[in-house]
Amino acid sequence: MDQPVYVIKSVESVWTYKYNGKIYDVLKKVVWILVILFIISSLFFHKNTFMELAFGTRLLLIIMSVIILGTAYATEKTPSPFEIRFYEDYMVVYREKYYYDRNLSRKEYDKFFYKDIERIQYKKNIERYNIYGLVEWEYWNYRKDGTLSERSNGHKTVKGMCSFYTSKLADVDYKKWFELYTSRKVTIME
Repeated sequence: MDQPVYVIKSVESVWTYKYNGKIYDVLKKVVWILVILFIISSLFFHKNTFMELAFGTRLLLIIMSVIILGTAYATEKTPSPFEIRFYEDYMVVYREKYYYDRNLSRKEYDKFFYKDIERIQYKKNIERYNIYGLVEWEYWNYRKDGTLSERSNGHKTVKGMCSFYTSKLADVDYKKWFELYTSRKVTIME
């Protein structure tokens, strides 16, 4: 296997749920079931069944729904380690564990040959780098017990994009390294 010419070990910001746990999933489902029941019963009986409830009951249901859904869907930026490995002819964006949602985390390996990179953008307002081009993408899903699949769950070569959010914790000049190794000018978008 090739040895990298240069490796950036850094931290990216990943949006994660603030509150994890089955109780939030159960409470979310209860709220959505109540909403659907009120809609179906209103259609079936041809009158607004929610308005048939006492004012205090309606107010309590609305307040509970807002609180439950507000906390269940609340997110925050969490630091997540990743690496950018620069080789002679290609680069790899490697994530040991990338969080997608409560039920899905993956180990990811995105390989770009320098000749296949179309452009690199940095979106300043959201602090995100986008790398566009032909990418060899391979990933392994983590199981619920935290172990990895033995075989990769997906391996594709597609024309697409790989992105990562910069973090205040990482003091890395990504633009400098991208321009040095890929010979592509990084476009900065406001």
